[in-house]
Amino acid sequence: MAARPTCTVELKHPFEHNGATHTSLTLRFPTVGDQLDAIRPDMTAAQAEVAMLAHLAGVSLEVLREVSFEDYRTLQTVLINFPLPGNQTAAAPLNR
Repeated sequence: MAARPTCTVELKHPFEHNGATHTSLTLRFPTVGDQLDAIRPDMTAAQAEVAMLAHLAGVSLEVLREVSFEDYRTLQTVLINFPLPGNQTAAAPLNR
């Protein structure tokens, strides 16, 4: 099986969590399985989206809570319009 594409988002507002500095987050290409693994039926739409992004980035929900809203908007855009193919960097929201 080929490796799934990823997209690295360089954070405009780096942050620290538990002694680790986060300057970027790398999301892997989502699958239906990721959605089933990350989202529970009792979650609100906002909680489900945050859980999915944390799952794809391989970080805890606590880490994602520290992301600035500006950077979160970029992560949302990547999730909705995942760039293909291969590894790409998203420094700002993609054009819709």
